[in-house]
Amino acid sequence: MKSIYKIAIIACFCFFAQNAYTQVDNHVIGTGAGASLTTADEVVYVGDSAGTSNTSGLYGTFIGEQAAYSNTSASDNTFIGQDCGRTNTTGTDNTFMGAKAGVDNTATDNIFIGTESGNNNLSGADNTFIGEEAGEANTTGRDNTFLGEDAGFNNLDGDDNTFIGSTAGRTNTDGFRNTAIGNEAGYDYTTSDHNTALGDSAGVDAGVGAYNTFIGAGAGAATEHADYNTFVGMYAGWDNNRTNNTSNANRNTYVGMVCGYSNREGSDNTGIGSYSDFTNTNRSQCSFGGADMTIVSNYTSGLGAYTRLSGDYCVGIGYGAYINSASYGIGIGYVAKVQSNRGIAMGYLSTISGANYSIAIAPNCSTFSAYGVTLGFSATSYLDYSIGIGHSVVDSSQYGITLGNEAASKGTQSIAIGYQTTVNPNFETYIGNASTTQIGGTVNWTALSDKRFKTQLQKDIPGLEFINRLRPVSYKLNRDQIHQFFGHEKAEHINDTHKDVRYSGFIAQEVEQTAKEIGYDFSGVKVPQNTDEDIYGLRYAEFTVPLVQATKELDQIAKDQQILIDKQEKDIIEYRSEVEQQQEEINLLQDKLNSLKESLNNIQKQ
Repeated sequence: MKSIYKIAIIACFCFFAQNAYTQVDNHVIGTGAGASLTTADEVVYVGDSAGTSNTSGLYGTFIGEQAAYSNTSASDNTFIGQDCGRTNTTGTDNTFMGAKAGVDNTATDNIFIGTESGNNNLSGADNTFIGEEAGEANTTGRDNTFLGEDAGFNNLDGDDNTFIGSTAGRTNTDGFRNTAIGNEAGYDYTTSDHNTALGDSAGVDAGVGAYNTFIGAGAGAATEHADYNTFVGMYAGWDNNRTNNTSNANRNTYVGMVCGYSNREGSDNTGIGSYSDFTNTNRSQCSFGGADMTIVSNYTSGLGAYTRLSGDYCVGIGYGAYINSASYGIGIGYVAKVQSNRGIAMGYLSTISGANYSIAIAPNCSTFSAYGVTLGFSATSYLDYSIGIGHSVVDSSQYGITLGNEAASKGTQSIAIGYQTTVNPNFETYIGNASTTQIGGTVNWTALSDKRFKTQLQKDIPGLEFINRLRPVSYKLNRDQIHQFFGHEKAEHINDTHKDVRYSGFIAQEVEQTAKEIGYDFSGVKVPQNTDEDIYGLRYAEFTVPLVQATKELDQIAKDQQILIDKQEKDIIEYRSEVEQQQEEINLLQDKLNSLKESLNNIQKQ
């Protein structure tokens, strides 16, 4: 650099010095410098043999030993440095500065600054090379810009490239329309095209790939043959195409520091977020956005910091969403967790675990049952095929349905509907809680009663014997005690408007005892399987059957009594007829007696 400054000072000096060889405003200093000048005007040659062959080239400035040595008629060139532009003969509008810069040049409109920059350039035009050995091997490459030591060093005939930084694009030979900015950025470009690398070592191995964009230190550093990738962030896509396979690691997009760092062979991924990365080197068709995400499987989609995606075709959205070994699983919400295939969890801390094909929707909602559905804040389903809907619902019933805030169902195929409604036995349906005062509709409830499905028919229903033993009573219902029995605290909004209502009915335990005493297997009593968990109940509709039987028995009694009455009436009629006949006979006899008395009196009177 000091030599260049000295040469520049000398050039300035010469500019004002008189010289014996000038034609018009020519200034020549040095042995053999401008030795062949004939018609050239306004030139400055400084140095041994500088511009020695020039005859008619105008407006040239050649400073340095043998600078522009072979120049003959080329005009408007500036060559400063030993052997700078040495073999240029006809190339015009060039600016070379540095020892052997553009030494072999014959082309026009180039700027080479730096020792041996553009050293081998022959016909490549419109290039700008700045830096020691920048574009040194370029021969026919055009419209290139190389800035930095060894930038574009090996470029031969590659066109329209921009390499800025020490050794940026150093090994590029035939690649075209590439951009590499940063130390060693695009270092291994050879025949690649339309790539952009920005950052220290960005796209350092991108040899033959095309249409890639690498922004950030080490971004896409290992990409050799892959195409259409976009990596933004330090070490983003670092290991992409590490195996140098020519048919994979294409069309990936990673944005964020270390994003997509580990994937080597996968294609068609889109990732955004610092430290979001794969746990495997071959994952494809994944889409994710968020810091420090973990992608384990193929075909996944995720959004949210610290989200984990494990399971093909899964989706995780929300901070810390956790999809673990759950193919086709969907988790949406803060730390939403899906650990079963085809499960769907939506809501803050919602969870699917050990429950394939299940659904949990709402904050703190959990499903641990296959094919289960849970909907409601803090709702939970435990057994397969269950459905729980409502705030704090607990469904522990296989094939069961629980509907209502704080409702609970435990029995198999049981159904609980209503606020704080609880069903513990198997195969039962309960509607309403202790505060329910009426259940109704516009028509009567219909129960199955199809002859096709009834077997082992028996005429063993007692009538009067059962009905006459029942004790009808009136009573008030202690609703608070019922709430306490099922473990519920009485809420302020519980209905108390019917606390003083007096109801009519029977006592279930008495009905059960009565049926047992007469050997009647009566289905109208709901007997709890566990009296500590469930309550007695009566199915009043089923009292109709013994009542019908009792009515028939009463009817038979009435018929039998009617027959007796009819017989008695007949007998009475017959007795009455006999009495009347006898009365007639008595009357005749009385008449005869009276006649005899009268005759006797007459005789006595005589």
